[in-house]
Amino acid sequence: MRRAVVVALLAVVPAFGQQWHKISGVVVDLEGKPIQGARIDHGGGSDYGASTPPDGRFTLRTTAPAVVVRKPGYYGYRLLTSGDATVRVVLQRANSGPNCKPAQIPKVVITEARDIDYIVRYETVDTPDGTASIMIGNGPFWSYGIPNDDDVWNSVTYSEVARSDPNSPVWRVDARGSTAWGTYWRFSGILGQSKSYRGVSKQAAEILDLVFDHADCPKP
Repeated sequence: MRRAVVVALLAVVPAFGQQWHKISGVVVDLEGKPIQGARIDHGGGSDYGASTPPDGRFTLRTTAPAVVVRKPGYYGYRLLTSGDATVRVVLQRANSGPNCKPAQIPKVVITEARDIDYIVRYETVDTPDGTASIMIGNGPFWSYGIPNDDDVWNSVTYSEVARSDPNSPVWRVDARGSTAWGTYWRFSGILGQSKSYRGVSKQAAEILDLVFDHADCPKP
């Protein structure tokens, strides 16, 4: 009986053995000026979505392997966490304007599904690895407007930009990354809306990006 109890206790240790990290620091621009209103996301816990005050300083406790510091008009900064640390996060101003990249896009097959509180559309194209799709969703509870935590945490490469959306008081985040397994993902969204793909090869991602960015080009 004692042996069975020991095994049961060992089985639950990983669930409660997550390492908490205390991260303190300041968010500044390239000139060293503090940035107010920068948000720290993907940390989980009570500090999720903390925002910097006028002096740009922040402190959070997290078990997440990475957090992202973002603010409209800047490129986001992914901060890897491996222990307690004091950091200086420098945000760089992003290029203004949409992601319009005029190009000859492949044939797109569109399918749509509806539920009581959302609409989702799939834009599917042929790639060297088979078909791949961009998922576009819209609904009051569809999206928080930021990438999935797992995508942020599991990426070995990561980049993003946040912009104010002219049609909404909230931010639009456009993020992308790749994993150690050789798959690629991308997410663009605001609260209640998103456009994304996940788990595709590099070749498929390049083709999907043509469709992704073409939507931002001005219509003739």
